[in-house]
Amino acid sequence: MGYFLLLSVALMLSACESAQPTGPRLEVATPITLTSKQVSSVRAGVAKSLKYDVDAPRVGKLVAGRTSTGVIVCGYVSGKNTAGEDIEERPFHGLFLGFDNASGFIVTGSGGKDSETAKTLDVCRRSGLELTPSS
Repeated sequence: MGYFLLLSVALMLSACESAQPTGPRLEVATPITLTSKQVSSVRAGVAKSLKYDVDAPRVGKLVAGRTSTGVIVCGYVSGKNTAGEDIEERPFHGLFLGFDNASGFIVTGSGGKDSETAKTLDVCRRSGLELTPSS
């Protein structure tokens, strides 16, 4: 009887564990259109955070949304790094700092390896910002 009870508890716990979402719960953002100043800030933040040549990052498709605490942006970037090497297109996500939501953009995640790309796209999807390939 004790073995049956132990097996039942183990099965219930494993069922609860498999029902967990793929990551922490994120607030779903309300889609917005970025201003040209915000796009410039995203470009500068991407260049700095991902070590792109400041004149070289090519920011592709961008999607953005407002949450209760700020603005999240998901997009694609490609270009040359500071060593002059080409970097293929990869997704990224980040946040604006400050009250004007146009300055201080920081990258909070980016693709590269398959696992990093999957995590980046998952964060965007769970934030309500579906990021489809830009090409």
